[in-house]
Amino acid sequence: MESIEKDLLLKDIYERIREIRRELKLKDVDFEILDVEVVYQKGETLLNLYVLSRSDKSTVIGPGGWVVGRLREYLRDRFPGDLNCRYLYRQGYY
Repeated sequence: MESIEKDLLLKDIYERIREIRRELKLKDVDFEILDVEVVYQKGETLLNLYVLSRSDKSTVIGPGGWVVGRLREYLRDRFPGDLNCRYLYRQGYY
């Protein structure tokens, strides 16, 4: 993935998560997504989001998975095959 595309995708994901949290009337909290990686394998797309902390991961997933569920719906048409999201800690990544 090219750097410009990656930066745009990361910005779009970050903004969409904020918007989804507002729609769900959740607390507006700061969070950081350090990196995004798109992996195509066996007819599916894995979207790996790297976050700094457990609280960032919880913010992105949301209560009951509501935030990530809506994010997945929003991104579904942009990628081929089934879209699966994973949230990983990137330790030592600053």
